[in-house]
Amino acid sequence: MSVDRPEVVLLGRLDPSIVAELAARRLVPTPVETETEAARRLKAGARAIVVSVGNSVQLARRLGHLFSGALEQGALLGIVAEDESQFDLASEIAYRSHPGDPDGAFARYDIARRSEITALAERIARHSTGRSQGNTCIRMRKGAKPAGDRLLLLQRAFNDCLEVALTELPGGASTPWRIDVIRHQTSRLPASFVAKIGNIEKIQSEISATQLACGDHLQFGYVPPIVENRCAVGVTESILVSRFVDRAILLSLYLETHSPALAVASIFDGPLRVLRTHAARDRGYVGRMLPPGIKPRHLYHAYNATRAIGRRVVRPPRRLLAALRNAPPVDYARCLSHGDLHHGNVFVRQNTTEIVLIDFARSKELPSSFDPAELEVSLAFRRSPQALDGVTDDLLLALYRRPLYGQCSVPTTASRGLAIQQVRLQAAALASAEEYSLAVGIQLLWHAQKQRALAYELADQVIP
Repeated sequence: MSVDRPEVVLLGRLDPSIVAELAARRLVPTPVETETEAARRLKAGARAIVVSVGNSVQLARRLGHLFSGALEQGALLGIVAEDESQFDLASEIAYRSHPGDPDGAFARYDIARRSEITALAERIARHSTGRSQGNTCIRMRKGAKPAGDRLLLLQRAFNDCLEVALTELPGGASTPWRIDVIRHQTSRLPASFVAKIGNIEKIQSEISATQLACGDHLQFGYVPPIVENRCAVGVTESILVSRFVDRAILLSLYLETHSPALAVASIFDGPLRVLRTHAARDRGYVGRMLPPGIKPRHLYHAYNATRAIGRRVVRPPRRLLAALRNAPPVDYARCLSHGDLHHGNVFVRQNTTEIVLIDFARSKELPSSFDPAELEVSLAFRRSPQALDGVTDDLLLALYRRPLYGQCSVPTTASRGLAIQQVRLQAAALASAEEYSLAVGIQLLWHAQKQRALAYELADQVIP
């Protein structure tokens, strides 16, 4: 069976046994004389590079030329030490080449003693490189063209394509793009993907969480499948590639022109119902399940701004968080949760009400009330209350009074206010009023720590 990217570059005076060990694993050892030639072979798609330590000046020069180049091409860097003093020297210089290892570079190089050649060869054989760099021409249809390592990651992900056109999509720091590609000269029909680039650890976590949530629970249709053979790891960032969902628009855009009832019902009857399939009954302190990052000091700006507005007296952050944590235990259904179900992660297929969810990086087991609570609060605080069509501060103050399952008059022009009501109508079948108030209170505090005074005031109204 052939091996993808079988070439292993050898630089320096290495034990001849490394050649035999690599060949026994269907790899192709290629000796070179200079760092420049080694860098060229890396760019051409070598699986790994193995260098000898030599002296400190030689090793520092070799790592200076090759460390980042190996990482950005997805290759493994192997360093062979003849004795313990060389091993210590290699460890020190490698650490200085990537101090602190903030992005997992240590996981992609190996310092081996001469007696560990067999283990090094085995690790090289098992190393997952991703695609090598190609000569694909990338052009922008909309947005700024990525540069540097990000451009290289895109070229690696789509190295088999003749043409690649990028359209920047709304998103956060991960910078998502719609990507339309032409793969063959004989067929000009494009294939479409979505790609996002971000921190290695976060992207790898999202891939793992998506595979767990969607592979074992959600079937295709509710989530766009990840194209694993196009995902790649660079120096400090990774690229995640998934299929593009045709004829789908963001839930927030859908609500501007459609009634929310059918779309919200489809969210609960579709993907959330599937995630609840194996729910287990539990009892506990739901108010203590707030994210660890929410601290009193993060809420004081919103608290002081709320006091300055002077609409009502609100509890200070320590008292409000204590009330949340000390709320009595409640019965709840524990199930797999999306974990980040804001309206920007929900798409609705046009001309239908089929739902597609994206971004499962925070997926984990939580009370079934948490996803609906996050969805409704994200609708309330899309940007600021003043930016929402027909949704005013007064309307939100009326909507976020206990009991949340009670009736509140919402103007027909306030599409997101109507959507919030529909979310609660569905949530009432899943969670008690007490549990849901706590879940919503947690979400409001999360928004309050972003210096949103109204979110803090609403949290004070909702938390018992």
